[in-house]
Amino acid sequence: MKSEKGVRKQLELLLDKKNTKIDYGMVLDLASKLSEFDRENVRFTVDGNLVKRLGEQLVAKKTTALSELIKNSYDAEAENVDVIFEETELPGGTITVIDNGNGMTKEALIKGFMTISTSDKEDNPISPRFGRSRAGRKGIGRFSAQKMGGKLTIVTRSAPELPFLVVTINWSDYKAKSNLLTVANSIIESTDDFGFEKGTKLVISDINETWSAENLSTTFKYISSVIKRNPQKQSAGIIDPGFQVIFYTQTPLSRELLPLKTDQTEFLSEATSTIKAYINSDGRIVINIEGLNNLSISDTYELPEIKSQALQQAEFKFEAHYFALPKGHLQAYTRQNGGIKLYRNGFYVSPYGELYNDWLGLDDSARRRRILPSHANTNFIGGVDIVDLDGSLFDETSSREGLIENDCFLELRSSCYEVITSAVKRIASERGIKVTAGQRGYKKKDKTVEEKLSDSLTSIKHVIEKIE
Repeated sequence: MKSEKGVRKQLELLLDKKNTKIDYGMVLDLASKLSEFDRENVRFTVDGNLVKRLGEQLVAKKTTALSELIKNSYDAEAENVDVIFEETELPGGTITVIDNGNGMTKEALIKGFMTISTSDKEDNPISPRFGRSRAGRKGIGRFSAQKMGGKLTIVTRSAPELPFLVVTINWSDYKAKSNLLTVANSIIESTDDFGFEKGTKLVISDINETWSAENLSTTFKYISSVIKRNPQKQSAGIIDPGFQVIFYTQTPLSRELLPLKTDQTEFLSEATSTIKAYINSDGRIVINIEGLNNLSISDTYELPEIKSQALQQAEFKFEAHYFALPKGHLQAYTRQNGGIKLYRNGFYVSPYGELYNDWLGLDDSARRRRILPSHANTNFIGGVDIVDLDGSLFDETSSREGLIENDCFLELRSSCYEVITSAVKRIASERGIKVTAGQRGYKKKDKTVEEKLSDSLTSIKHVIEKIE
């Protein structure tokens, strides 16, 4: 070990070189060594292996790791995110995440992305342009990339007229018994065409694990359920254009990008109808029903018994697909995916709408046959949206699992139940189905030729499914 005098001399010589580019990494290393001779103070030191530990321990699953990177795109006010999987059927492939968000300046890249445990999202919980509540967990995104692959290349710029900033990080450089501060990653300014005008592109190469079709589907479903952001007008008059994520797989030979097909689109098209509701300027709930698959109903009406200032303030919105009698593959799908989820400020609130969670009392109501038409959780796929940025109406519990069941929450819950049962009764009447046990003057509606043909085709389809 060198003496204090020797380290001082080496540092002086390094800084005294005129007209020579300073080796800042060496300066940091010598300064760190010099501080070891301080007999009156002690300091924390950071081993380079910390980065590996953070990547492995903060993020348990690779699907969660990718989700955290996509959340960072949301926080950067991106409207669109493309996730490209290239040769990921085996380890060694590449995953690219491209967004059209705000991008990063050099200062933001250094003080934000390259700073461990930054407080930026705590200091600025709401995004400046679209008024979005931040989704990402503090500092976890960059370590998510380390969890997924051996190398990360960041390409970013904050305006089309500026050059791109390019940083490449080799995670293997962060080894045990190395000083974290002395591991340097060069920033390059480039005028090359990277395929986008503004935003950030993350290229994660040398993928550690394989990504199966199930992995892709799981990650896509998770992101779709956690962040629900359709175009909408915020309370302050700000227009949020929405947030869309598309997964692509790249074919080996043609290099063609094929969008990931999700089963939800296929199943939703088989719904009996859609049910939508919102609250108008008078505080009244307006319901719209649109029939699907030979159900000829198009109805819009108010719920006269409900008038809510709290739901009006929270910009209440409801949307669901209703499956009156799901059978076969559709029944299996709704059993696993059915329910009404709750979104607060664009984010899913757990555990509402999860499997076996009956927060609206639909399963209980169906068992008690309060109305006869099917209206259990498995008959719906949808959600309710509320906006409450300061938590004055709908505040989280201390455990972050659910909301405090105050008067506003109870009003929300009862209103959702009324929306659903009101709509289901109207749909049942249109289908010629009895609504209540004591309904007077009920006469079963004769099926049309089209309905009989549809029933026959459905029966044939179910028989084929059983044979297969």
